[in-house]
Amino acid sequence: MKKNKIIFISGSSKGIGKGIAKYLLKSDYSVIINGRNEDTLNKTFNELSQISNDQIFSIRGDITKSNDISMIKTFIEKNFGYINHLVCNVGSGKSKTGLDESISEFRDMFEINFFNAVMLTKKLLPSIVNNKSKNKSITFISSIAGIEYLDCPISYSCAKSSLNVFSKSLSKTLGADGIRVNTISPGNIFFEGSTWEKKIIKDKKLTKEYIKNNVPLNKFGSKGDIAQLVEYVISEKSSFITGSNFVIDGGQNNSY
Repeated sequence: MKKNKIIFISGSSKGIGKGIAKYLLKSDYSVIINGRNEDTLNKTFNELSQISNDQIFSIRGDITKSNDISMIKTFIEKNFGYINHLVCNVGSGKSKTGLDESISEFRDMFEINFFNAVMLTKKLLPSIVNNKSKNKSITFISSIAGIEYLDCPISYSCAKSSLNVFSKSLSKTLGADGIRVNTISPGNIFFEGSTWEKKIIKDKKLTKEYIKNNVPLNKFGSKGDIAQLVEYVISEKSSFITGSNFVIDGGQNNSY
C-alpha cells in the first residue's frame, strides 16, 4: 500500500471510472475500486491486479444506498484508516427526454447523479479530514450537460448542475481543512459499452455528423483523457486549485 496516495473511486468497475483507476494505479496510487455488480467488479479487480497486485483493492456496494456506503466506510477504516482522495464518479444520463420524464424519473436521475455523491462525501469525509497528509482532495465527475443546455434529459442536466454547485460550495467549506474540491465536466467520451458506441452502431453517419457540427476538435474524448486530468487535479501539481470546474469536451461548451 502506498502511504499518502490512497484513493477511493466510486463506480470504477467499468467505463470512465475503470479508466481512472487503471491510470492512477500505473501512477503509483493505492486504488480502491467499487461497483454494484460483483462479477464485473471481480473481473476488473483481477485485470488491474496484473498492473499491481499490492496496490489495488475492491469493495462491492451500491453508492445510492446508505447502508452500502456505511459498509464502504467501515471497510476503509478497518483496512486503511483513512483515504487521501475521493473521486465521485457514479452517474448516468439514461432517461426520457423533454416533458416525457416523470417525477419518479427525475428522482432517479438525482439519486444517481447527485444524492449518491452527497451521501458518499458526507460519510467518507472524516476519513479524509483525519489524516496528516498535506495533499487531500475530493473530485466530482460531472458533465457539460450541467453547465449549459444540451439535447439530453432535463433531469440529468438539473442533477449535474446541482452537483457542480455542491462541489463549489464544498470547496469553500473544506478549504480550512486543506481539502481541495474540484469538478471535472466531460463532453462526449467514447469507450466500449458507452452511449456513443451504441449510437455509432445504430447510425454511424449521423453520429459523426453530430460530432463534426458540435465539437470544434471533431473527435471524441477518451477514458485516458479524463484519467490524466483526474491525476493532475488530485496531485500536488494543482495544490493551489480548488473550487474549479475543468471542462474537457473538445471545445463543445459555449459558456465562458
